Amino acid sequence: MRRRRKEVEVVQPSLVPMVDLLSNTVGALVFIMIFTVMAASGVVVLKRLPLEHSTSAKPANFLCEKDRVFPLNNEELLLRLRKKWGSPQSLYEVYSWIARYDGLEAQDDHFIARGESNVTYSTYSISTLFTPKPGGGYSKQEIHLRDSAYRRHLAALDGKSRFVHFFVRPDGLEAFFLARKIAAEEMGFGTGWMPLDTNEPLRFVSEGRAATQQ
Repeated sequence: MRRRRKEVEVVQPSLVPMVDLLSNTVGALVFIMIFTVMAASGVVVLKRLPLEHSTSAKPANFLCEKDRVFPLNNEELLLRLRKKWGSPQSLYEVYSWIARYDGLEAQDDHFIARGESNVTYSTYSISTLFTPKPGGGYSKQEIHLRDSAYRRHLAALDGKSRFVHFFVRPDGLEAFFLARKIAAEEMGFGTGWMPLDTNEPLRFVSEGRAATQQ
């Protein structure tokens, strides 16, 4: 009687541990590279890196540049521009009405809002350029005061329906860190931010730029 040959089951080695090890190593190297580059450039790294999340709250915008914080009341400035702009009287005037938006200006103590529009035969574009005024905004020393105009500005906002959002240029990082700390840690606001290059214009298309809370 022949013995039945015992079948040997071939076990394939799992690559999961190797993949995990590789991904962890690469991730650590990438983090070290980013930290080294930022440290070499003199950039301060935030200890806490918040994640974006959706919210029904509306942004109360600020621009941080030249170590100053400029409150951007874009909603009010856009309303002023629309009053100057008016409305088309008929469908035949739509293109000429769009063209009238170009060059319209409105301003407050901190910003000049300028309408921009471009009309071609089949397309058009509408945007608003916001330029900070010389002497506008608040310095780091001013916003640090207990009764500063910046703190009063925040106190007038509804913390349930608004969050504080910052547009940040490289020369406004220190002012941003201080302003965000006051808004988030001292006054309990949700916050968010968006980086801007040094020469990048602060321009809103239609109603405004997308802002997220972090």
